[in-house]
Amino acid sequence: MSHSLRRVILIFIILATLPLLWLVYTDQQTQPVRSGQLHLTGLGGPVEVLFDDFGIPHIYAHTREDAQRALGYLHAQDRLFQMDLLRRIGAGTLAELFGETMVDTDRFFRTLGVNRYAAQLAGRMRQAPELPQNRLARAYQDGINHYIATRAKPLEYQILRVDPEPFRLEDIGHTMGYMAYSFAGAFKTDPLYHWIGQQLGERYLADLAPVYLEGAFTTEAHRVTTRPAAGSDALLSLSEQVLRINRDLFPAGHFIGSNSWVLAPERTASGKPILANDPHIGIAVPAVWYEAHISTPDFELYGHYLAGIPFAVLGNSRYHAWGLTMFENDDIDFYQERANPDNPQQVWHRDQWQDLSTRQELIRIKGAEPVTLIVRESGHGPVISDLSKAAIRLDDSSQPVSIFWTFTDPANNTVDALYRVNSARGIEQFEAAVADIWAPGLNINYADTQGNIAMWATGRLPNRAPGVHSMTLLDGASGEQDIDGYLDFSHNPRRVNPDNGVIFSANHAYSQPGQPMIPGYYAPADRAERLHQLLSPENNGDRRDWTLEEMKALQLDTEGALNDHFRDRLLASLPPQQEPLAQQALSQLANWDLRYPLDSVGATLFERAYYFALKNTFGDELGDRLELFMATFMAENSFQQVLANADSPWWDKSGTEAVERREQILAESWSQALASLRSQFGDAPNEWVWGRVHSIEHPHPLGKIRPLNRLFNVGPFPIDSSKRSLSKMGYSYDEYHYRVSSNPSTRRIIPLADVEQAQGINPVGQSGNPFDRHFDDQAPLYNRGGYRPQLMNRQQIEQAADERLELIP
Repeated sequence: MSHSLRRVILIFIILATLPLLWLVYTDQQTQPVRSGQLHLTGLGGPVEVLFDDFGIPHIYAHTREDAQRALGYLHAQDRLFQMDLLRRIGAGTLAELFGETMVDTDRFFRTLGVNRYAAQLAGRMRQAPELPQNRLARAYQDGINHYIATRAKPLEYQILRVDPEPFRLEDIGHTMGYMAYSFAGAFKTDPLYHWIGQQLGERYLADLAPVYLEGAFTTEAHRVTTRPAAGSDALLSLSEQVLRINRDLFPAGHFIGSNSWVLAPERTASGKPILANDPHIGIAVPAVWYEAHISTPDFELYGHYLAGIPFAVLGNSRYHAWGLTMFENDDIDFYQERANPDNPQQVWHRDQWQDLSTRQELIRIKGAEPVTLIVRESGHGPVISDLSKAAIRLDDSSQPVSIFWTFTDPANNTVDALYRVNSARGIEQFEAAVADIWAPGLNINYADTQGNIAMWATGRLPNRAPGVHSMTLLDGASGEQDIDGYLDFSHNPRRVNPDNGVIFSANHAYSQPGQPMIPGYYAPADRAERLHQLLSPENNGDRRDWTLEEMKALQLDTEGALNDHFRDRLLASLPPQQEPLAQQALSQLANWDLRYPLDSVGATLFERAYYFALKNTFGDELGDRLELFMATFMAENSFQQVLANADSPWWDKSGTEAVERREQILAESWSQALASLRSQFGDAPNEWVWGRVHSIEHPHPLGKIRPLNRLFNVGPFPIDSSKRSLSKMGYSYDEYHYRVSSNPSTRRIIPLADVEQAQGINPVGQSGNPFDRHFDDQAPLYNRGGYRPQLMNRQQIEQAADERLELIP
């Protein structure tokens, strides 16, 4: 071998080895430290941290402030990039990390005003540094910043070639803003609902959910025309932009739905309440919730924390436990303003022209010059339609559309409410705390050791004038549809110690007795109906011996409670005699038990036929807006209503001379489903099993870049259940695959008879470091429906712990 050839081979080996050597070095530098001693600036005394066998930190400190400082450090050690990403979404600073591709997303969140609200919140916190909640928030962020200053930056920053910035009090508001945005159904639903009313007319709205509001499009302000007004175009363009943002945004835990229920002492075998909760959130790596157990001489809590939020959003003490679902209330209104034709910087309000105010935002971009964003604002809020002009080329005479959002009200101090929720002793203190949650709207389930159970719908409810249809484009000029403050908390729906001893929430609509339903974007009734079937005393023989193990079975239930409505209609639409393969498939569907195990053929047949039925029913009228429609709860809710109405105009196809009927559309959908499955899997229906089309892959923000997906993403795995089951696995429809995009982000069961027996699970792992053994160690257990203990007993923790860290001043 020549010297030159040997040299070439040596260079090749070195080049091939360098990435591996770099990964090994990075592994050593970025591994979490869970044993030995570390110095932590600002501690008043030593803090002991025991890590159980799933990497959950159990923090023992002399003061709550020291515990919070340790929590911030440990949270950053496991999840710094996730914490950074969430604050940057709300703040509108993603372009600083990812460059020009994120500029439109930054424009959107800057226009909403999340960063301005965050600055106001931080200002209030700085003005009252002596308040305990503000001291604890600062201690938490001091812990994060100590990690940033003293440890190697995580792998994501090394790949992106940027440095993490210190956390500020403003970042709490930024993260809360993203959370509130992800809860808000109005961004996707209102523009499309209004467009359908303008474009198709009232007959088509009659079968849609949200329930059609009679007369919404017959007033002078909203008269149906042959072409929607420019403001309506801009509003729909905004909704399409929101869909793009949600689809293209790096996975960061988009809030989708949830289940929660609580049983009173007389309903359980233990004679104490049991609380169960599984919030449904967009899948991501790391997992959404960071678990930590804090113990001090005067405080103890096992909490589930959102990245960057100093107080637990879910949790339990030794005295109380709480969980949450989305309330789905409407806390956003869009207003059609009337611009002055002689001065586009003025709009008419009540009886005069008013100047639009402006604010200037500088968006910094990695690798490019910064851009300046000018945000105009009316008295209702930011002019959101300015975002859409470039996309749909509206001329300058277009009437502006502004947005009102409860979350950005300067008086909103949900962070303070969370602190009080964590610290509550007794139902009265807890109710007083949740009453101060402004936005997002939540259903908060509660149980305590005194035997109380409750659920409150929290969130400030806008006081709208009678007859205001808040899901349409409102008249901003007259002032008659303006919000007049907020209703008192006594108007919020609630259930407190009901006679039947059962409370549950599945994002369904409920109201105070004698009061109208709160406007909202409520989820389909399938999960609520299933909980009613399983838990309500009238359906289960007045059971009084429920156990923790049976609560697990409920959380893992895969049956679709309302699936038989579609199946029965479909079967009734088909001729009794079909060709052999179709007959075999029809038998599988007819005998299906409505459940979704991996080996179910009936589940696959149902979902494929359901997909084509949705597409054939709504697609011709909605055209390329069908994707937007399918991304809302409106699609599933509306289809149930359309399915029950044989005379619905949605059945008739646009552009044909014949009048198509329900049975014809369903039979056509069945034929298409069979043809689709045959082309995908062949002519053996027994092989069309659910596990071949339904899978879950947990994505990391950098997992879209190949081959980084192999390093950062977790999965894919075949998985059971469906988007209509209690064990909800949400997915967007496509013809051939159902890839899970949201799931139970944690499953928790808290028995108040002994909180040390609480059970929980995380879909992937506690750590965000792909080299850490706790990165995905819970995924196998989660996928097979397993749970692990949420330890609070010191002796059990010591038995489970194989690592101990001492943090010292």
